[in-house]
Amino acid sequence: MHKEIQKMKEIILIYLDRSGGLEKFVHDCKKYNDSKQSYAVYRFVISINPSDVAELDATLGNYILHKPMKAAGIFQSVCFVAIKTLSLIEQLQTEAQGLGT
Repeated sequence: MHKEIQKMKEIILIYLDRSGGLEKFVHDCKKYNDSKQSYAVYRFVISINPSDVAELDATLGNYILHKPMKAAGIFQSVCFVAIKTLSLIEQLQTEAQGLGT
């Protein structure tokens, strides 16, 4: 199961990059980071087209359609790693602070 989740994370990153979602996500992070206000939770809207995802990877597409909360958790994990790796939001400490909707 761990390898399957890891593969889904990689596919999510590819999907976000190809769909323009990653660029929008980075832009949203910069707005939060540039803000003088401190946030306990950071909210992000990530648009996903399940049929596009399914074309890229059927397993992830099925996961999004049949286990949306678990899929959201995987997307949240990918976003957290991106934020930390790219140093997008200095104040972000935990994965739970980044909410994707």
